[in-house]
Amino acid sequence: MGARGDADDWLDREVGSVYCELPAAVVLVDPVVPADAGEAERLWRALDRDVERLQRPVCVLTTVHWHRRGADAVIARYGGLDGVVPDGADAIALGDPIGETAYALPQFRALAVGDVVIGGDAIEGERSHGLRICPPGWYGATAAERAWYGGIGLRSALRRLAQEPCERVLTTHGAPLLSGGSAALRALAASAGDRRSA
Repeated sequence: MGARGDADDWLDREVGSVYCELPAAVVLVDPVVPADAGEAERLWRALDRDVERLQRPVCVLTTVHWHRRGADAVIARYGGLDGVVPDGADAIALGDPIGETAYALPQFRALAVGDVVIGGDAIEGERSHGLRICPPGWYGATAAERAWYGGIGLRSALRRLAQEPCERVLTTHGAPLLSGGSAALRALAASAGDRRSA
C-alpha cells in the first residue's frame, strides 16, 4: 500500500499516491504517472502485473479535483471506475469550499488525505516530524475558502478525521505518518483553534 512519485503540476515536488488491494477492488488514490518514460513504464508494468493477478476492478479516487494527475491515464488503461468507492473504503467529505474528500481504509487502519492535512516535512524550510495543517495560502483563493480555513470548518473537518481509528495517515504532500494517526489528528484538531484566515 502506498507509492511516491513526481508530479510536474505541483511545483515539481514529490507528491504521494496510494495503491491498495481491497477484497472487491484495486484502489488508487490520487494516482501519479511519472513524467520520466522509464519510471512510467516501470509503474505500468507493476500495475499491469497486479491487476492481472487480482482480476478485480480498478477504482480511481481523488482527494481533490486538482489531484487527478494520472487518474485519466489509469482509468483509460484498465477500464477503471472513476470515483467509485468500493466496499472496504469509506469516503469522508471535509465540507470545504473546494470539495476535498479523505478516504478511510479500515482493513489497513489507514486514512488517505489530500491537501488539508500534510506531512510535517511538506513545506520546504519548515521540516518537522508528524502531521501539520496546510498553509493558509492553500485555502486563500476566495473569501469562502479563507472563512472555512480560519473558522469552524477546518476544526470540524479535523475533528471528523480524528474520529477514524487509524494508525497510518497517508499524505499527498510530505511524508506519511505510519503510526499514531488518530492521536496526531486529534492534536491537529485541538490546535486548529489557533489558526487564522489567510
